[in-house]
Amino acid sequence: MANTRTLYTDDVIMKALLSKNFSFVGGEYEDDSLTTLIRNFAFEGATNLSRLNLPYLTVVSTCCLLNTSIANLVLPWASITEVGPDSFRAGLGSKTSLTLSACTSVGDGAFSYNASLQSISLPAWTGTIKTDSKYNTPAQGIFRSCTGLTSVNLPEVLTLPGNTFRGCTSLETITLPKITALAGNTFNQCTGLRKVRLQSASFSSITGGPFNGCTNLEAVIFSGITEVPTISTVAFNSSGIASGNGYIYVPSALVDAVKAATNWSAYQDIIRACEDYPSIVN
Repeated sequence: MANTRTLYTDDVIMKALLSKNFSFVGGEYEDDSLTTLIRNFAFEGATNLSRLNLPYLTVVSTCCLLNTSIANLVLPWASITEVGPDSFRAGLGSKTSLTLSACTSVGDGAFSYNASLQSISLPAWTGTIKTDSKYNTPAQGIFRSCTGLTSVNLPEVLTLPGNTFRGCTSLETITLPKITALAGNTFNQCTGLRKVRLQSASFSSITGGPFNGCTNLEAVIFSGITEVPTISTVAFNSSGIASGNGYIYVPSALVDAVKAATNWSAYQDIIRACEDYPSIVN
């Protein structure tokens, strides 16, 4: 497809953009002049749009593809550096896999409610959250209700806000090598979640109940810690750990200290040494 701006007059293009009805431009839109989608909600709720191609886009604005189902979404994923709040919320259509290798800023709710999304990789993102109080409520959950999500790659993430994976019912295993803390409801209602690996030596705390509703949780592994993290009284509430169907794994040198620590003592019977269970921990 040629650039839409060479095929149609400015008046026709403006009519399509303002009405969000892209039948006026043949159901397809391509624009090689955009590096930033400056206008929030640019394609929100668009109709009759089967293909969108923005080959030089690097910054995706707030809500720009909110509630937009586009069969052929062609973006330079590897070049995108910033994804705004709710930008792709229910807007990825049938997209199943995403790798945004240059993205360092992700907005709250950015990828939420995309049931077809199975795999996402954000190798450069450290957990920096972009919010927009004018348009969205904080802690919506970046991947909330991505019910098909099974694979997550977040190797540099240090922190995650509440509700990040809320309702990701197909997620079974996740490894967070650098995360330093977990907040309330991070994995809320992840009913398929079985194993969580928290590998950082700097992991320091669990606040609230990040595993609430994780009824099949079998293993939470703190393989890198050198000191006992603080946890809330509800850290493992309503999870497989709390019901006695799972185990907590820590380095052998810390087993006794963890069992005796405040709020940990309630779980002393299910605290194990990582070194004794390599097939589970690794």
